[in-house]
Amino acid sequence: MKRQALFNPYKNSLKMKLHSVLWQNAAALASSQTVRRVELYAEIGRRQAYEITDQVAQEIAAMEAEAENCRQALPRFTTFRPDKDPTCPYCWIVKGERSAVAISSRPDLYRCPSCEGEYSVAPLPSVLAGQRTTS
Repeated sequence: MKRQALFNPYKNSLKMKLHSVLWQNAAALASSQTVRRVELYAEIGRRQAYEITDQVAQEIAAMEAEAENCRQALPRFTTFRPDKDPTCPYCWIVKGERSAVAISSRPDLYRCPSCEGEYSVAPLPSVLAGQRTTS
């Protein structure tokens, strides 16, 4: 006779909280990347107003590449699905790489092995809840 898994409301609530935390972080990152893109284009415009040396041309090219990566943040956000696969929002939104978050030494803390970002689902004051931390 097959045993039925016991319903664990705490586990389900942690999973739902993790999805919420990952969504909030992904939305904040997509927004900040959009702002960063505007800042980069403003800086590119300022630098192009003056004489362009080889070094300045290289810096402009690097800024244009970063701005293009920032442009991808909103399309990446639209494909972000933490409910199906708990993916690190930083790695997906900013770097365009999928990296699954995994439970760490505490049952309320999830960690990304790629960027080492940590996502807490512990009950915290609302001001601090769900913010990405780095070591």
